[in-house]
Amino acid sequence: MFYINNIQVLLQRFTPLHKLPLLLGATFLFMACEQVVQLDLPTAAPRLVVDGLYTNQPGQQRVRLSYTAPYFTQEAEPPVRGALVVVSELGGKQDTLAETERGIYRSEKTAILAGVYVLHIFLPDGKHYRSQPEMLYEVPPIDSLYFRENVALNEQDKGYNIFIDTKDPAGVENYYRWKRYVNGQYQNEPLDIIIGFDEYADGKDWLGIQINLNAVQKGDSILVEQLSISKAFYDYLFTLQQQTAFVGGIFDPPPASVKGNMVNVDDVNEQVLGFFRVAAVAQKRAVVE
Repeated sequence: MFYINNIQVLLQRFTPLHKLPLLLGATFLFMACEQVVQLDLPTAAPRLVVDGLYTNQPGQQRVRLSYTAPYFTQEAEPPVRGALVVVSELGGKQDTLAETERGIYRSEKTAILAGVYVLHIFLPDGKHYRSQPEMLYEVPPIDSLYFRENVALNEQDKGYNIFIDTKDPAGVENYYRWKRYVNGQYQNEPLDIIIGFDEYADGKDWLGIQINLNAVQKGDSILVEQLSISKAFYDYLFTLQQQTAFVGGIFDPPPASVKGNMVNVDDVNEQVLGFFRVAAVAQKRAVVE
């Protein structure tokens, strides 16, 4: 735009005959600028990505392992096959997870209240990764799950909001995450990260916690999960949401990799992405009527 504006100003100072050489010069200027620019992007080594969850509910123990994909690739992150994945409980018990799908490792065992767990990952190339310890904290039940019709200006935004009531245990620092499933589909966009803690509401009744931003409709089947999580995972989710959901303004946080709780045992400088978390889960189901 700078060059175009300056050429327009110069053209106003010349007669039509005098403009021809200048126009030709401008033409060659733009022709010279039309060239393919080869971007020399850094090709960083693939990083291990860990997405691990260990709970008190049967069938929910899952660790997903993958590598970061190259920049601009259209392919999915490549899964990590053939790893030895072990969850170790403080006190000596171990749970070896089986690879049930490409890069996905599962177990039918469950975590116990106040248990402390560490994830160990042994890759086929000999590398050993380990998580920071995670404790299973008590989770209160969801007392009520209900819906209220929203007030929306746009027809496509009309529908119902989801609310729950619960009671926070007194005398304990508690951190929570709420997840929702609509007609069996887990809602997993950045703005669906809903977390909270009890700094100013310890031991109180928590009434009218809204679980959704996008409206649900009559007839939808809703499952809400209330998870007790560690402060470390709460901080991780908070930072992750800042990096992914709240973007587009002048006060955005600078982009950066969100630090998880996994390390390479033999190389602490290697950056490992993702988080292994332990959580107790309370559930409630209802249909929007």
